Amino acid sequence: MKASDLTTLEADLPTTPSDVEALRRARNASRMSRSEIVATLEQLGTLAPSELRSRPGPRGEPFLLPPE
Repeated sequence: MKASDLTTLEADLPTTPSDVEALRRARNASRMSRSEIVATLEQLGTLAPSELRSRPGPRGEPFLLPPE
């Protein structure tokens, strides 16, 4: 099977039950508690909308995919 043959990862990527269980364990191990989320957001502080708008963003021509 070529990578280009995969239509959707959920349906077409071959996985075993142990793969699924390993992914679930990894997801649960990295989950943040509500208090951890609040602490992280407090560290980030607040930015005024004008500060957010002044940040540089992507420049140049947009990326286009070639036709199939």
